[in-house]
Amino acid sequence: MSSATAIPEAPVSRSRIILVAVVAAVFIVGAGAGIGLGTFLKDEAVPEYAPGADMPKEERSEGNRQEIDIGRITVVIPADRAGGGKLHLLIAPLVVAYPESAAGDSDKEGTATMPTAELRDAFIEYLSQLRESDVRGSAGFALLREELLRRARAVAPDLNAKMVLIQDLVIQ
Repeated sequence: MSSATAIPEAPVSRSRIILVAVVAAVFIVGAGAGIGLGTFLKDEAVPEYAPGADMPKEERSEGNRQEIDIGRITVVIPADRAGGGKLHLLIAPLVVAYPESAAGDSDKEGTATMPTAELRDAFIEYLSQLRESDVRGSAGFALLREELLRRARAVAPDLNAKMVLIQDLVIQ
């Protein structure tokens, strides 16, 4: 009952072959140009040694700003209801940057005392109140940085904090 009828294949048009060849050529030329430009910019822009990057001090000088390394903060945050109610870890190494002119309170020897412990306590208090949905997406990340900066300015107003740098944020 069934008759084997062969379906004739449509011939490939020359314009389609030429279009594929042109797209492939543009891709290859673009990739080569990108690699060449990347190599050129790498040689020009990235120094071999970044001064101050390996300093083991709590406070580093970065151009016209100083930094206080708060360290890695790990807190347990509850998941959303859709996540099954499991707990997740929030791990964030934080750095507070402030202008070089703000040196904090001076003690008797004339050295500046940095409020590292107070900043760390304020950040832990805030981060432990978060939920998983609070830190999702770019808007959540921006609000997180804004709130941490607000708390840094409240804890140490003499420091005149300009930004809070979050080196990496991991939610497991």
